[in-house]
Amino acid sequence: LNAHFGSKEALQLAVVDAVAIRFQSEVAESAFTAPPGRARLLAIMNRWIAWSDDPSRPGGCQLIAATFDFDGLDGAVRECLSGWIKKWRNAIRVSVIEANALERLKLDPDHTASLAFGLYMSQHMERLLLDDETAQTRAMETWLTAIGAEKTSEM
Repeated sequence: LNAHFGSKEALQLAVVDAVAIRFQSEVAESAFTAPPGRARLLAIMNRWIAWSDDPSRPGGCQLIAATFDFDGLDGAVRECLSGWIKKWRNAIRVSVIEANALERLKLDPDHTASLAFGLYMSQHMERLLLDDETAQTRAMETWLTAIGAEKTSEM
């Protein structure tokens, strides 16, 4: 591996990018096929939680797990990870701004994006560490309340 990548850091960067590109394809692009507004905000959280629960990722989202490994460090891996996380957070913010404009909501884009991350991380930890099988449903119900949407069969 070292001969191929040249360094541990290069390997870590390649892994972060590979996971983020897969996330972008499976979560972000999929969620953004939903129409703008509450439907898209619902799709964002649905796809994100489904990503965490995919059997191919028994430890949940590798990007979120990596944030705990690199958040207190300096360097290229932290910057790469931070860039991907900022991109996803901004996509959520933009979706909130669109929902506000289209549906006359009054959601604060920054607060709502922070709530999305908080709910996601909470269900991730509660489900994986505490074996709480209700964590995902609770996160989705809280998200629905926050965005002023009704429970649907898509949940």
